[in-house]
Amino acid sequence: DDTLWGGVVGDVGWENIRLGGHDPVGEAFVDFQQALKSLTRKGVLLGIVSKNEENTALEAIRQHAEMVLKPDDFAGWRINWQDKAQNIVDLVTELNLGLDSAVYIDDNPAERDRVRNALPEVFVPELPENTLDYPAFLTSLRCFDLASFNPEDRQRSRMYREEKQRDELKKKMVSVEDWLKSLEIQVKVEELNESNLPRTAQL
Repeated sequence: DDTLWGGVVGDVGWENIRLGGHDPVGEAFVDFQQALKSLTRKGVLLGIVSKNEENTALEAIRQHAEMVLKPDDFAGWRINWQDKAQNIVDLVTELNLGLDSAVYIDDNPAERDRVRNALPEVFVPELPENTLDYPAFLTSLRCFDLASFNPEDRQRSRMYREEKQRDELKKKMVSVEDWLKSLEIQVKVEELNESNLPRTAQL
């Protein structure tokens, strides 16, 4: 609410949020989402931490015609009424990342202060008050700059989604052995060479 779109979806319904249309604020949110989506092509993972009803928020993401970001663009989410700082910890832990790799963007100054105080490792930029400035602000952040990135970086969101699916499958299996067999994993080994050197150095 007021970060990916304008308005409180639980109050106005997904049909009436400000997103796109002949509305400069709605268009700014579309541009902001496009800038976020472009980050995923550089290997940046997107996550949602929102105080909302999960079904209501996800319905807006799935149903609104002007929504650029879809559920598959997010590596995970915590949409509930719990403390956002705790939700960030839970989500980052689920993704097997460190808090120092997280950037938290929120329109609410009180929530930003809460996360800064509770989780000093997390970078919390000061979002502009004017929604029209959101897209330019996001692209100006240097924390997303990479010296280089490769095809694996571009597929990172997809790989995290697949890992989540594997974990869900694992919970349904009787044994770890059955789960491993169901994955049909194939391992390819190759010597260090010019084509795999950048990825090797990154790892």
